[in-house]
Amino acid sequence: MVGAAKFFSVVVVLLVPGGLLVAMAFVLARLVSHQMQLEQGPQRQRLARAVASVRWRDVVREARRSL
Repeated sequence: MVGAAKFFSVVVVLLVPGGLLVAMAFVLARLVSHQMQLEQGPQRQRLARAVASVRWRDVVREARRSL
């Protein structure tokens, strides 16, 4: 079942225009929200620090892992 879901997600990413971009945006949002939970302080500062700490290679690695 997991294999079929993974295959279906890869097919959707390939067929839907901008599918990979949508997948990367989802992964970026997930990484930023995880970093915000680790940070301390007011919400605006936590968001700024979380966005600054996420690197492009982290997003790519997580996107590959999720596909």
